[in-house]
This record gives sequence, C-alpha cells and structure tokens, in this order.
Amino acid sequence: MGRNWAIVVGINHYENLRELKYAKRDALVMASWFKGEANFEQVFLFTDDSPPIAANPPIPTQPTFGHLRRFLRAQFENIQQPLLKPEDNLWFFFAGHGNRYKDNDYLMFSDSDPGDVEHTAISVNYVTQRLRRSGADNVVLFLDACRDEGSRSGLGVGEQRHQGVVTFYSCTANQQSWEIDELQHGSFTYTLLEGLRLQGEMNCATVERLEQHLRYQVPQLNTRYKKPAQNPYLQAEPPYKMYFVLLEQAARLKDIEPLKYQASLAENRGDLLLARQLWVRVLAASRGDWDAVDAIERIALRQRGNFEPIILGESVRESPSGDRSVISEPPPTESVPLETTEETQLARSQEEHQQDLAQYQQSFSQAVEQEFPLGKASRRRLNNLQLSLQLSDEEISLIEQPIIAQKEAQYREQQEAHQQNLVRYQQSFSQAVEREFPLSEASLRKLIKLQQSLQLNKEEVSQIQQPIIAQKEAQYREQQEAHQQNLVRYQQAFCEEIEQKFPLGEASRRRLRNLQQSLQLNDEEISQIEQPIIAQKEAQYRKQQETQRRQQEEAERQQQAEYRQKLQQYEQELIRTVEAGNSLDSYQVRLRLRQLQRDLRLKDTDIAAIEAKVVASRKTVTPPSPIPQPSPVQPSQTTLLRINRKQFLKWAGLGGAGLVTAVVGREIFKGQSSTPESTNQPTTISVAAPKYIPPTEGGRKVLGLPLWTVQFETVTVDEKGQVDKRDPNRQTKFFKENLGNNVTLEMVEIPAGSFKMGSPAGEKGRSEDEGPQHTVNVPTFFMGRFAVTQEQYQQVMDKNPSRFKRAKRPVESVSWNDAVEFCKKLSQKTGRTYRLPSEAEWEYAARAGTTTPFHFGQTLTTALANYNGESTYRSEPKGMYRQQTTEVGSFPPNDFGLYDMHGNVWEWCQDTWHNSYSDAPKDGNAWIDNDNQSRLLRGGSWDSDPEDCRSALRNYSYPDDAYSDVGFRVVCGVAPRTS
Repeated sequence: MGRNWAIVVGINHYENLRELKYAKRDALVMASWFKGEANFEQVFLFTDDSPPIAANPPIPTQPTFGHLRRFLRAQFENIQQPLLKPEDNLWFFFAGHGNRYKDNDYLMFSDSDPGDVEHTAISVNYVTQRLRRSGADNVVLFLDACRDEGSRSGLGVGEQRHQGVVTFYSCTANQQSWEIDELQHGSFTYTLLEGLRLQGEMNCATVERLEQHLRYQVPQLNTRYKKPAQNPYLQAEPPYKMYFVLLEQAARLKDIEPLKYQASLAENRGDLLLARQLWVRVLAASRGDWDAVDAIERIALRQRGNFEPIILGESVRESPSGDRSVISEPPPTESVPLETTEETQLARSQEEHQQDLAQYQQSFSQAVEQEFPLGKASRRRLNNLQLSLQLSDEEISLIEQPIIAQKEAQYREQQEAHQQNLVRYQQSFSQAVEREFPLSEASLRKLIKLQQSLQLNKEEVSQIQQPIIAQKEAQYREQQEAHQQNLVRYQQAFCEEIEQKFPLGEASRRRLRNLQQSLQLNDEEISQIEQPIIAQKEAQYRKQQETQRRQQEEAERQQQAEYRQKLQQYEQELIRTVEAGNSLDSYQVRLRLRQLQRDLRLKDTDIAAIEAKVVASRKTVTPPSPIPQPSPVQPSQTTLLRINRKQFLKWAGLGGAGLVTAVVGREIFKGQSSTPESTNQPTTISVAAPKYIPPTEGGRKVLGLPLWTVQFETVTVDEKGQVDKRDPNRQTKFFKENLGNNVTLEMVEIPAGSFKMGSPAGEKGRSEDEGPQHTVNVPTFFMGRFAVTQEQYQQVMDKNPSRFKRAKRPVESVSWNDAVEFCKKLSQKTGRTYRLPSEAEWEYAARAGTTTPFHFGQTLTTALANYNGESTYRSEPKGMYRQQTTEVGSFPPNDFGLYDMHGNVWEWCQDTWHNSYSDAPKDGNAWIDNDNQSRLLRGGSWDSDPEDCRSALRNYSYPDDAYSDVGFRVVCGVAPRTS
C-alpha cells in the first residue's frame, strides 16, 4: 500500500475579510479523520491555534500568507529527492475564503488583502506545482473556498484547470458554499466526511465514486436545511485520474476494474511508464491481482526490448505477510537425461498433471471467494487457464462441483441473512415514519447507519421505502388537511371570544386553551393565528381608549371650569361679607358660609385657600407695622402674610383649582406641619475592598483555566436595617474568561450543597407559587460574579441595546432569546459551554447558605441594593429611588462572592413557568417539561419594591420580551442541564 500525507487548512478569523463560522471546525474534523480513521502518516494542520511544525527553525502554523508560503517552499521546493513515490497519495484540504483575480484562482489567508490579492494570497496553481514536486502521482485537492468577503458566496475559485491533480470544488464558481448552523459544518465538508466513511457496497473508494456522492448528496443536504442550490464538481487532469483509488482499505474488486481498464489502454498505446504506475496502483488496492502481476512483468520485458511471449513456470504461494504473490521458478541448472524410461516419463506426466489440477483448484477457489456467482470475466480467465493446463471438462467438473456446492450453501445462508436484514430495515423504517414524519436529520442518520451495518444498497433501501413513504404521505396529507381545518376552527373561536371581550379575561383564555389542547395545536401556531387579530383589535381598542380618554378629559375640563366658577362665586360672597364689616368669627356668618360651601360642594382645602387669600389681600391694605419674629414652635400671623395677591395670581396661573389649593395650602401652613421624616441612610454600606490572589504555577485549573482566589467582606443587618454582623475573611475561587479588548468575565465557583427552595408560610410578601418548600441537591457549578455587563455584551454580540448606557452597568433591554444567543456565541468564542442558570441554581447561589428573605438578613435597604427605596419591608427607614441601574459590584456581596443578587436588574433563568413547585426536580436541573413559553425571572430590579427582591420571589415573562429592568448572568458547565 502507498503512503498517505495530508495538508489541512481551516480559517475562521480574517483581518480584512468577513469572519467565517465553521471553517476551522471543518479543518479540525478532517485532520482527525486523516489521523484516526484513515491512518495517514503525516498530517500538517494550519488553524488559529495549531502547534508549529517541527523544523529548524520550527514553522508556525497560524494560517497567514507568510507561514503557508514558507511551508510549501521549505517542504517541497528545494529538496534533493522526492519525499514520496508515484504510488503514494498527497491530499490538500482548504476551508476559507477564495478569490478570482486576473483569471487565476487564489486562496485567501488570515492576513490576505482583497485589494492586493496578487501579493498577499497564494494561487492554487502555486500550491499544485509545489505538491506535485513531492513525487506522489495522486495529488488530491479539496477546495471549500467558493466564498467572498460577505459570506461563502459570490464568484469564487473553480474556473481554472490545474494539470496533474484531482481537484474537488465545493460548488460552481458562481454559486455560494453554505454553512449549516444545525450541523456546525459547511455542507460540502459534512457530506465529504460522510462519503469517506462509507464502507461496503456504497463506498466512495475511488475519485469517481466520491464525486458522484458529493454531486448528489450536497444539494440534498442544502434542500433539507432550506439552503439555496450548491453543486460540487470535479476536475481531474489528466481525465484517467478520476478512476484512481483514494481509499485502498475500502476499495472492492469492482472498484478497481475501471483503473485496470485505463492501465490496459495506456499499455496498448505504448505509454509504458503510465501503464506501470496504474498497474502498481491496482496492486496497492488488490494485492495478488494476477492481471497486474502479469502486466508489470510484460511491461518490464517490453522496456528491455523483449517482445516474445512470456513462458514461465508459475507457482502461487503465500508471502510471510499473508499476501498472495506469483513467483517464477528458476530454470533447472542440471541437465536432464535425454533418454528416460517409459515409467519415469509417465510418473512425471502424472505428477505434472496433478500439479495442474491443484493449480486450477486453487485458482477456482480464489475466484469464487472474490466473486460469487462468477462473472463473465472470471469465467473467461478460468477457461483460458483450463486450456493452458490442458484439463478436460470432466476434471474441471470434479474440481468445481464440491467447491460450488459449499459456496452455494454459504450463498443461500447469506441471502437468507440478507433477506432478514431487509425485513429488519423495513420494520425499523416503518417504526421511524410512524414516530415522526417527515423524518428529521437525526432519524435519517440512524437509518443510514442501520443501512450500512446491514450492508444494504440504495436500490434495496429505495424499494423498501417508496411504498411506505407513499402510504405515509397520503396519511400525512389527510392529517395536514384536518390540521388546517383545526387551525381555521380555532381562528373562528378566537375571533368570537375577542369580539365579545377585549382584552380577554381568564375565563376566555381558559376556554381557548382547552380548545387548543383538543385540536392539538402548538403555541407557535396559536401565536401565528392570534397575533394579527390581536394587533388589529389592539389598534381598534387604542382608538376607542383614545376617544374615551379625550371625552373624559373634556368632561374633566368642564367639571374643573364649573368648579372654578363655584370657587369664584364663593370668593365673591366671602369678599362681600368681609367688606360689609362682618366678622368671620361670627357664628351666623360662619354658618351661612358653610351652607354655601355645601350647596356648591366645595372642598375644605379650597375654602381654606380662598379665605387665606381674602384675608391676606385685606391685610396688605393696612398700615405697615413691625412684624414679630415667629417662635420656632408656633406659627405666627406673618406666616399668612407671606402670600400676597401677586403670588396667588402667579400660582393660580399654573392652572387648576387643585394646584392652587395645594400650593397655597402649603405656603399657608408652612411651619405648622411636622418636618418630613429624614432617613439619614448612607448611599452604601462600606465594606473592605476585595483582595485578589493570583493563581500559582501548577495550581488547580478548571476547564483549562487557572483559578484565582478573592478575599472579601460580607454584612448582615437587623430588621431596622442596621449592620449587626461583619465577616471580613470570606474567600472564593473564580476563573477569568478573556473576551478580548481587555474585557474579562469572572466566573465564581459555587460549591455543591443542599438547600430549602421556596419561602416558608409566614414570610412577608410570600405568594402561593413560592411553595411548597422542598429540598434540592445542587452540584458544583460556576456562575458569573456579576450580571453580564454592557461591555461584555458588546464584545460578544457587537451591539448594546441598553437604555442606561455605561460599560460597567448591567446590560438590559435583552430578551430571553437574546440571552440564550449570547450564551451560544460565548461558547463558540471560548470553547467552553455557557448557559443561563436553572431557577434552582439561581436561588441556591442567591441565598448562599441563608434562610432569611434576603441574604443580607431580615430586610433590605438602599445602602445594600438598588431598588425602589420609597417602599419598606420591615422597620428600616425609607431610602433612595434611583430610577436607573447602577454599576455592577456597587454593593456588598453575599457569602459566595456574588454581587447584585437583590435588585438592579431582573435575571433570566432557563426554566419555563410553573404555578407551584409540585413535582419540581430536586437535582438542581432546569424545569422545562411543559408547553408554557414564559421564562423565569429572578432577583428584582431598580424599579421593584423590596418584597419583590427576596431570594424566593418568582417572576416570569415571554421569551421575546425586552425591558429596561431585565438582564441576566451566565453559568459555565459541560452542557446545558435540563430535566
């Protein structure tokens, strides 16, 4: 067998071109296949973080223009003798951007400049010239480079022919080469790996068979994942190379026949060098092939100028390695007597005849082992052997019959086993389409594996599948029609409900949910039905509300105008009473004015304001007199004199009797009311600054990253919000995730443990969905020390949707879907699995071993967290209402070293909403076993009352909702944990 080398290049990151998603992954998987499954002797890998190639000096393998050019020059350009032999194979795989420049194909590397392609990229022609200098006759290129700056699209490589090599292109030059997110592969590479792994009847051992597989399967794969057309194609130069064997270990006899035919043609043309190379390739794939052995000996004689027919005494024997080979017996060295006895001649003749019979028996046994029933070509070779050995038909029959009988018995057993395999596949396929139709990608992969394990070909599988699919498609159409009728029925019912009442009440929603379940409709279908109807109804509803609001405002304006007229009427009567010399202290005057107030239905506060105004206006006309200073306790008459007519008219101009009353009343009674309660609460409670201890060399690592240690101080407070305990010696471990641009993500180790999830019956603010309390066992995990900040979100998602913008503030205005997408991209960026926490993980981390409503103790103050401090929870004073987010880490942490677990922003969790903890998982996993689309929110926010910031408080929202008080933090683990 020939030796195999491979060069593999995969580039995601480009300095001057759009980055790709899965080119690097394509290369890594191909390199793994070359090393692990195909047993290649040498695999040279070029990716962003691949190790250097051992040389003097070592050759870096980051896929830049300079590194690749140096490698090709050092490895293949200035060599004393070829590294490989003609029968060896050299494969070159490239996944990245390509470009067409001046009628030449170019491969674009990480630092290539699209404005200077000729000097910063490497032409495919340059690559092929260096690879051919290796000495290998079978140079194969796989170019998944039909991409432009915007995507795997546009006019790419493929217009140029390259002599002496076999080139597979991922698509035609004017098509796009697509990446499939569900597979995390380019569709070309995914299909290529499938073909290379096929065994048995459907193998892709030859260039021709692999090209057929790619040409058929890639468009099918793109259609399955709703991608546009993509048509791989092959260029083999010279054309006979399309019959080369790529995978000798997978090749079967019939796969070698086209190559033998090309070898014979070359020999007949007199191209003996090419013919010998092709016959050697036949031997590499089918050791002991007699045609190849004969041809190689025949070519050797022709090259020496001997054109006589070959007459050799042949014997077949096994080599030490177990291979079959043909050797020539040397001519006898001793002279044979000219005269022998008749008996000696007869004995020798019988012995030779027995040898001929044994030779034919051995040849026949080999033939039926290779092919049964025998084909025409095999029969022709055996007939020629019979004639050359001068054996009769009777002798041939005696040799063949027992061998055929044994082989037929084996053949019948194989056929019976094959029939059983067909039945087994039919049963499996029927069960698969019963469970799921149309079949998913996962089901199709399982069936393909079963087909390969049962050694069934495509025709047999097609004959099994077609009638089942036809029947199932008829059933499927009927189901789809019935389903469509159910959709129409639900739409009619929804329209009727919404016409009767909008917004819908709980009873209407309950009836609609029951109808949805009876009609077997999912939430997505319901949403598609309801949304346009709701949108139209909401527009009508808003219009009605606006009309009602305007009518109400007009009515209120009229009422206010009427009320002002009544106030003026009362004021005029009061002025007439005073000007008539009547004292307001008179019982009769006061009784008459009180009756007028009741008749006009005026408020006491407005009456007080009018009387104060009239009294003040009367005072201003009296001669000035010394104004005594008021005592600090009792108000004086000068308090009333503070309000003159100008001030009153100014306030009155502000609009509305209510405002006049409020302002005048406040000025009149300033000094009479008690001073508002002062909180005297500090902005924050001071704690010691955290102390960071860097990791030591050889210290513990998690997920490949070293662990840091941080020492910090925690506090607890009593019911009045006063600090009653400090612990300055808390410690925890964490690792830093580098996101680039000096932006890091700190992940704190949360130790395994058990806790009581939910709130006890007597806890203030408790709701029924916080129970029943139950014990949950939580394994170790890592959680974000802070909520995800705006700079972290910007670094990963390249955008910042926040309302309150600042780098160190938590990102907000993000939906649950946005948070999940952030975790996905962060996982791809770092190679570690990030996700949202489960609800149990969040509460366990928030409590940090406490059982009180807050990890700070029995209550909360705005010196400890950011929430609406105008409300209180226990006996603590009122605090600040900041009305916006604060920077993460502005307040003391809990005992696990986590910050802002109470307030600032609500935080998304994985779980769907459940009305209680009945049947909730007890292992810390996320609870998403129902059809509810709403997702959990925890922790409260800057806009929440303190009771909504409790450790046990549960909230929820739809996954596409985004609000300025909602953010999230992440958890790092091996994989998402769900139940």
